[in-house]
Amino acid sequence: MGIVLYSIARIYAAQRRFPEAEKCLRESIDMLQDQKIHLNMLATASNYLVQNLIAQRRYDDALQAAHETEEVNRRYEEAAKSPRPSA
Repeated sequence: MGIVLYSIARIYAAQRRFPEAEKCLRESIDMLQDQKIHLNMLATASNYLVQNLIAQRRYDDALQAAHETEEVNRRYEEAAKSPRPSA
């Protein structure tokens, strides 16, 4: 269900319905949080949430979400056992 909500969020964002997209992304992230097999999708949804918040010009919220995305990326790298250099 988390992946479906992510897909719906992408549709909302394409329609420039950013608040609705944000709601779906947050629900998607909550659902994917404990599913280790879907860490890549969790990282993608988290990154897209940051982009969505920037599109809404909510920069403080975007910065907070970016920090949370870094943690998700660390979890993904750890699970993949292949660290990637940070930019």
